[in-house]
Amino acid sequence: MTLRFLFAAFVAAIMVTATHAQGLLLSQMQCQANYRGVPFQGVIQIQLFQYSGATGIGASGERSQLNLLIKTGRANEIPGTLYMIGEFIGAGVYVNIEAPNIVAGQGTGSIVVNGAAHRATYATFALVEGGVVAVTEDGERIEYICQ
Repeated sequence: MTLRFLFAAFVAAIMVTATHAQGLLLSQMQCQANYRGVPFQGVIQIQLFQYSGATGIGASGERSQLNLLIKTGRANEIPGTLYMIGEFIGAGVYVNIEAPNIVAGQGTGSIVVNGAAHRATYATFALVEGGVVAVTEDGERIEYICQ
């Protein structure tokens, strides 16, 4: 093996690890939305990346409490940083949403249609009771209704 091959393998391993980094899964919700007139259905996951609470979150009871705070629109009470990802399909179109830094129930992220990241729409996301609300950079409001 050449040094160039080993270096390329090392870089590829780092890239895969970085792009698939995950926090602790707190909530997974089935959601519906309308985006630019097209109805979508999909899944939103909320993961915990940083936690500054007084107790640890190793117990499932604590995770259940954090999940309840998310689903009742009280994510602003979670002392930490959340990461939100969602995947939606509708009428032959695939939509991906991502907000990597949600603090106090709000954060910014992107909406990517059909994998065209170079044409992403940026939005402010808010975790609210019953789902997620996004307001895009051009003022469009998208409500993700979740269960």
